[in-house]
Amino acid sequence: MSGLQLNTAKSDLFVAEISPRNLHNIIISTGFKNGLLLVRYLGVPLVTRKLTTKDCTPLIDKIKLRIHQWSGKHLNYVGRLELVKAVLQSIANFWCRQFLLPQAVINKINQLCSRFLWKGTDSVATGARLIRNLLAGEGSLWIAWIYNYVIKSKEFLQMPTSVTYINCFNRLLKLKVEAIPILNARVTKTKDIWDEI
Repeated sequence: MSGLQLNTAKSDLFVAEISPRNLHNIIISTGFKNGLLLVRYLGVPLVTRKLTTKDCTPLIDKIKLRIHQWSGKHLNYVGRLELVKAVLQSIANFWCRQFLLPQAVINKINQLCSRFLWKGTDSVATGARLIRNLLAGEGSLWIAWIYNYVIKSKEFLQMPTSVTYINCFNRLLKLKVEAIPILNARVTKTKDIWDEI
């Protein structure tokens, strides 16, 4: 009555419990294409069941892509924290408004955000935990070795990098500027640091 028509180029037909012959007749008479699930709308899958981890692969891929785009920009801790809060968490929250995400997906998102915050990439972030252990003077035989043969009587927080130090120790010295403010908040576990943020 209004004169409006359905746009066959932008619409698909989804059917259930229809014989192939009847489906063929409907497609011929309407001009629609036969659509297949899994359908996405605004980047989110339209499903009638609980999401699986596999369904959430595009979400994880999108977060990883953003992290890879930012990883070469040498952002400081504050810049990375803002990107996590403003962008990465917003991407995840968009999906959370539509679905209950599987716990494994939530854990993966938190892991990626934590790694990006500490390292600037999606690689494993162990440096902050090592700095905490160094400051506490505990944790492993490696910590004891570092104290006896590298730090000696020096103050870790005042030490500059040096070509005479092993590479991993120099990386910790570079990371301490960003890690110390977080560790000073009296949060000790890396997971608790992330939860606090």
